[in-house]
Amino acid sequence: MTADFKFNVEEVKCNGSIGGSALILNQENEAKIKAFMMTHFMMTDRQVILQKLQDSGILTDNWIVGSRCNSIQTLYCRMTSGLLSYGLKMFTSTGTYKAQRENAEMWINAKVKTMSAKELINVLEKALMDSATADYHYSFEKMWS
Repeated sequence: MTADFKFNVEEVKCNGSIGGSALILNQENEAKIKAFMMTHFMMTDRQVILQKLQDSGILTDNWIVGSRCNSIQTLYCRMTSGLLSYGLKMFTSTGTYKAQRENAEMWINAKVKTMSAKELINVLEKALMDSATADYHYSFEKMWS
């Protein structure tokens, strides 16, 4: 187990690669994140966010706003998958995978309670970029196969 439990939001990678990650947060934290997401998207359009990320050079792949970008649940799953992946790295030497995952889930639930709006937006933008690039690639999947 690592001795450094500092949270570095820059190291979180949202790619939806861990199954069951939508269930890691307790109801309170899930509600907090989803409410934050809905409020954020009421104030700023997804297209505008993605265009700014592209203009700044952060988003370098092709993208479109499709079903994944428009789904709060999909974005939530990608966010929690990224947080779980990050948390699992902290507990790699704690025995079984089950123990590592339980420790990571407890740490993530504690961390979500103290995350700043800036940190939440950072993770949300990563999930949004991953969803937008997936929307682009899967929109042409049938034409390319």
